[in-house]
Amino acid sequence: MLLSATPLVALTLTRDPLAITTVTAVQYLPWLLFCVPLGTLADRVDRMVLAPHGEHHPGLWASACWL
Repeated sequence: MLLSATPLVALTLTRDPLAITTVTAVQYLPWLLFCVPLGTLADRVDRMVLAPHGEHHPGLWASACWL
């Protein structure tokens, strides 16, 4: 819902297509910066090494992907 509501709110503030596109692109930026590299890291690191860190710090991983 947030992904569809934010551009609509931006549309009420301005009619500039570049501004609305920028708002939409900025929404995906944290996912690209954090989740894609962390997923690549999870694929390349041994599971036995990564599993204890994932169990002890789930809030850290969730907040990194939620940003």
